Amino acid sequence: MPRKPQSKIRAALIAFCGLCALAAGVRAAALAPGDIVGTWRIVSYVHKDAAGETSLPMGAHPNGVLIVGADRRCTLIVVAEGRKAAHDEEGYAELAKTMIGYSAPFTDEAYGAALKVTLHPDVSWNETMTGASLVRFVSLEDGKLVVRSPPGPNGAAVAKFERAR
Repeated sequence: MPRKPQSKIRAALIAFCGLCALAAGVRAAALAPGDIVGTWRIVSYVHKDAAGETSLPMGAHPNGVLIVGADRRCTLIVVAEGRKAAHDEEGYAELAKTMIGYSAPFTDEAYGAALKVTLHPDVSWNETMTGASLVRFVSLEDGKLVVRSPPGPNGAAVAKFERAR
């Protein structure tokens, strides 16, 4: 059954509401908050639903940037591949369904070799995120910033980023 646009938005929210945790069985370097500071480009985003089915809600090649500041604020904009320019209300609505954008101060704490991060979005493309406290985890694996959402009723997501050059 094809995913409804709202399901894609929920899946995107699960993944990009913040920074996420270690993969099971994968070794990662111990992180300090300064290790994640910088500008990162998204390279992949995978959602796994509660039944274990995987999907690519933002396509195989999403485009976007995550900026993590030393002031403990992150800003993210991600868009799905294959977006078309909008010329009418329907087109603009479709663009809104295929993007994620927010800015959030965050707190962090050690979590094994990873960091447990709590985001507090104060501006977002989707007001359901604004004012929420979103716990996520982050690790560095093979030079990539790996963002995982904790499992929830809609599943979990993994986003991978590489340092922008």
